[in-house]
Amino acid sequence: DAGYTVKNLQDAGYTTEKLRDAGFTAKELRNAGYTIKELLDVGFTVKELRDAGFTAKELRNAGYTIKELLDVGFTVKELKESGFSVKNLQDAGYTVKELRDGGYTAKELKYEKFTISELRTVGYTAKDLRAAGYSVFSLKNVGFTLKEIIDAGYTVKELEEGRILYTIEDLKAGGYTLKKIIDGGYTAGQLRAAGYTLKELIDVGFTFVDLRVAGYTIKEC
Repeated sequence: DAGYTVKNLQDAGYTTEKLRDAGFTAKELRNAGYTIKELLDVGFTVKELRDAGFTAKELRNAGYTIKELLDVGFTVKELKESGFSVKNLQDAGYTVKELRDGGYTAKELKYEKFTISELRTVGYTAKDLRAAGYSVFSLKNVGFTLKEIIDAGYTVKELEEGRILYTIEDLKAGGYTLKKIIDGGYTAGQLRAAGYTLKELIDVGFTFVDLRVAGYTIKEC
């Protein structure tokens, strides 16, 4: 080694092939400005190109297959970012859990026909599944508890629309505030029967007429 740099040898007319034969690595040549195509043309391997710092996206664009990229250690996350689809990764043998760990959202996997049961099994939360567009009914069917459904952000109205038959007592015990329960369309009479006090009903905005219909006397109101 006489201490010549890639630049010195480039200026002296050395070809990419000669530089490689002189012992320069793919990384050194990349740092000197050689393109992925130029390095491919002189026989550098996909592993050498990966070690040189080329991304999965660059190598994919250069024509490498998902299998070739997997074989040299690219992760699901890197392959996802390079533009490979869920189907590509499935076909390459990745499981739904590996796809989740690689950064795919429940919504992305839902579009690829994974079931809600499969998504729940690999660790997606009720909140993840709500963001993916699943109904409260779907979550209840795969075993999520009322508390998990509440924590995911579903409203009482959504529970009603999903025909989920929880009692007011269930909703109260699950952590819904009286105001949120009212949003589900419950009347003052139903809330009174569930144990809410006159003061609580007044505080959330029920009118004198509402309270009279609920059975309170003029004197009580």
